[in-house]
Amino acid sequence: MTVFMADPMTVARRVMARVLSPRPALDLNAWAVRFIMFGKESPFPGPYDPDKFPFFHRILEVLSPEHPVTLVVLRKSAQLGGTVLAQICVGGVLDLSPMPVFLVFPSDGNAKKWKRNKFAKMVAGSGTLSRIMQPEGARQGNSAMYWSRRDGAGYLQLAGANSPGQLSMESYPYAVHDDMAKWPADNGAGDPEQQADSRSKAFMTTGGKVFKIGTPLVEPGCRVTAAWRQGTREKFHIPCPHCDVYQPLEWANMLACLDDARPEEAHFTCVACHGRIEQHHRTEFNRRGRWVAENPGAHVVSFDLWAAYSPLERWENIARAWIRAKGKPEAEQVFMNDAVGLPYQTATEAPDWERLAARAEAEALPRGVVPDGYYIVTIGIDCQVDRVEWQAVVWGPRLTRCVIDRGIIHHHISTEAAWRDLDALVARSWPDVRGMRRTVDQTAIDAGAWKDDVFGWAKRHPQAKVIVIRGARGDTAPPLMRVKTERRADGTLIRAQKRWFQVGVSGMKASLYAYMRKDDPLEFGYIRFADGLGDDYFQQVTSETRKSVRGRDGTVSWRWVPKQGVAQEMLDTHLYAWAAAIREGIASKSDEQWEALRLKFEGAPDGSGPDLFSAALSRVVDPLPPDPLAPERVSTAPNSVRPVPRPTPRPATDYPPSNSGESYL
Repeated sequence: MTVFMADPMTVARRVMARVLSPRPALDLNAWAVRFIMFGKESPFPGPYDPDKFPFFHRILEVLSPEHPVTLVVLRKSAQLGGTVLAQICVGGVLDLSPMPVFLVFPSDGNAKKWKRNKFAKMVAGSGTLSRIMQPEGARQGNSAMYWSRRDGAGYLQLAGANSPGQLSMESYPYAVHDDMAKWPADNGAGDPEQQADSRSKAFMTTGGKVFKIGTPLVEPGCRVTAAWRQGTREKFHIPCPHCDVYQPLEWANMLACLDDARPEEAHFTCVACHGRIEQHHRTEFNRRGRWVAENPGAHVVSFDLWAAYSPLERWENIARAWIRAKGKPEAEQVFMNDAVGLPYQTATEAPDWERLAARAEAEALPRGVVPDGYYIVTIGIDCQVDRVEWQAVVWGPRLTRCVIDRGIIHHHISTEAAWRDLDALVARSWPDVRGMRRTVDQTAIDAGAWKDDVFGWAKRHPQAKVIVIRGARGDTAPPLMRVKTERRADGTLIRAQKRWFQVGVSGMKASLYAYMRKDDPLEFGYIRFADGLGDDYFQQVTSETRKSVRGRDGTVSWRWVPKQGVAQEMLDTHLYAWAAAIREGIASKSDEQWEALRLKFEGAPDGSGPDLFSAALSRVVDPLPPDPLAPERVSTAPNSVRPVPRPTPRPATDYPPSNSGESYL
């Protein structure tokens, strides 16, 4: 048998050539074109087409591990392809330059969902990634938060910004901080952004890279906007189709050209020749566009991109979205964030309380009486050490409201006396100007301090009529969200009662102050106040200011801070009454449903319907016998008789019945 032996020198030369040859340049743009395949769930199924997203080319260039910049920031609109960029970065690095890659999301739930719904599908559709990554069902090298290459040369580690434990592991040379505007201000161990940055700090002088990406939220205090401002602040400039002058597409430009009656004609105006720049020009001007830095000397490269550039969005849709949102702070914020990619300038200062008090006095609405135009009654309740305070608000279409009454129950929530008076409050009805009685539709009571006592009382009433609430931390919390699970003292999770809710008080305070500044009764969200609520009511309802607070670790966060020496109960109870109104469905009622309520309580325009009481009723503060729960009337007129001082609150010695000890879950 003849045996052929390889020439040892030839083998040695080949091995040395393989080892010493420089690896090919890591071109993420070329890699995406060659290996990225989108499925049917994508608006552009098939291979990645760079011509559809020409503004991504430079972003992917600087995201290459071989580019010298170490920090890249993208502030963007929602649904603009940011997730695609993250997928390309992770896939390209794991394929061409294997190393540990760290991806941080607002929560670990977001991270798991991204891996399952986005990255796993990309791996399955890419021949090269399927070949190099561990099989998805492998016991070793793949889990909900981890995925490694088959050869162990690199891996993907996921984390949630809400979990300090996941941000305190090993170091990573390549990191992506996704949707960072939604990260919590404090995850229990400090600032999560600072924790995530520390995981890559050791590599920042040796070729490491961090990519921060997100849709902004509110300003001041927006994480992604703060990071973007530190950088080059690049915007995508496009040539005018008429005079060829380069300029960015700015929302203010489109807004100035917008005709509410013809949103289909939404366009921009050239800053040089004043010619119309229209959507049908977009494909061509995007192809010729270029990034221009406002701050070119910065060591951080930052980009700003919004929906007007995207082939996924029609300009008419942007215009219609603005027409629907304007005048409504919550809707305006969503529009500015998701469509324009800019932070919403939230209210930081309360309106002048004296102006609100003067407006109430001038309008002279009788206290305790429901004016025309309001059809839903809600109550917000706050529990204090020696008392329970409440506020009654009535609601109409377009989020209009009127504060009609307030009061104090001088007993602790743990007492039978407090429970009895609260029962009477929930059962109470208010007269309207037509003599009809309005019962309470929904009540919300805060359980922040005395949870067992609050739930013990609330269980005496239907879940559909009384909800128990607690404040949620952070600007991103929704106005009202059910608490689905609760943790027992032993750490076990159990299902919570259906009446248990979280309230996003931070965002609601900003919106409330914006609505309070409106002076036109026909505006969306206009707020009216009955006369006689007292100066302290207006002082309390405007008692907080949004300020920057520096933590022990040196990080700065934005919080609502109470004014020195001013109570906050009326601000809190107003927000709780608002939460009760949301639970009652004021935001989802159609015009037809509001009209049905108007007919029920006020009758038809021809006069049929409830009989109108004497006009004198509108001047009567309380046409009914004195209510034992009604607060004292404090006159502010000169030489008025001062009210008799309230008795000192008695100690909480009367305890509720035995059922108060039952579990509230």
